Amino acid sequence: MLVGAVLGAFYHYELIKRLTFIADLTPVQILAIFLPILIFESAFSCDPHIFIKCLGQILTLAILGRYSVKAKETF
Repeated sequence: MLVGAVLGAFYHYELIKRLTFIADLTPVQILAIFLPILIFESAFSCDPHIFIKCLGQILTLAILGRYSVKAKETF
């Protein structure tokens, strides 16, 4: 908390602005940065037997999700 207070107090300096760029990111940008990392970590730690057992459900949700997003983009 102390580090955050110090960075906030000196935010008008250019060096501090370079260090605190994460505060200026939009939610979409934060999602685009962190979501691939989270997905990779989850896939890496997944048990292969459970993954193969659930593959049908995974593909169903992935395909339906992809086409629902595509349908939403056309409107």
